[in-house]
Amino acid sequence: MRSASYAPKPTTCNKSLGTDDHKCISPSAQYSRDAKNVKKQILTVLTGKSIFQESSSEDSADLTDCSLPPTSVVELVGKLMKKSLYIETSVIGAYLDNGEPFRRDLTIRWWEHELADYSPYISPLVVRELERTEEPRRSAYLNLVRDVPKFEISEEAAILADGYVSRGIFHRKYVADALHVAIASVNKADLLVTWDFGYIANVHRQARVQLFNTIAGFFVPMIVTPEFLINAEF
Repeated sequence: MRSASYAPKPTTCNKSLGTDDHKCISPSAQYSRDAKNVKKQILTVLTGKSIFQESSSEDSADLTDCSLPPTSVVELVGKLMKKSLYIETSVIGAYLDNGEPFRRDLTIRWWEHELADYSPYISPLVVRELERTEEPRRSAYLNLVRDVPKFEISEEAAILADGYVSRGIFHRKYVADALHVAIASVNKADLLVTWDFGYIANVHRQARVQLFNTIAGFFVPMIVTPEFLINAEF
């Protein structure tokens, strides 16, 4: 078998333009032009409109010729690249848990300094569980999550949670925990954040959830505690 040749490709010429408009484009020049076009397409998708001024020459498109400030573009790209996470109720409960000062301090540190690096979500189930706590903590908990977006409890999530229970992955007594995992899975949250080591964060149960979701065609969120999301350099 012949060895593959890695010699540089010759320049390509577009002869269809006629003698006067004949152009020869080297691979590097073609790549540069294509890269500019790709960047234009990405930014158009992010903003919903073309943010580049029209140019008389396609090859002279200038990436700095943009109707949005560069900082706005960076913010849009950064927002798109953030990982989504579903915050389970035990994390919010730990925020004011004076009985577990180590866990409380880790939670506060993560919430105040790291949470902004993600796209966080809760659900109506989280809100209902917080509403069952006693005052004055109830008001404090609800105020803490007031502006956090919510994943809805869809019929699909309810069916998936029932599947966890029927297969023995979660005991029916803990169907709420099964529903938390199902909500995160159906909404394709990158991370499910919990302090529930006994049930949700149990490694054996995580393995069974991963297998079940994979076979059933559902997304598998990574289940972690806030401790693993804290920047080591903080």
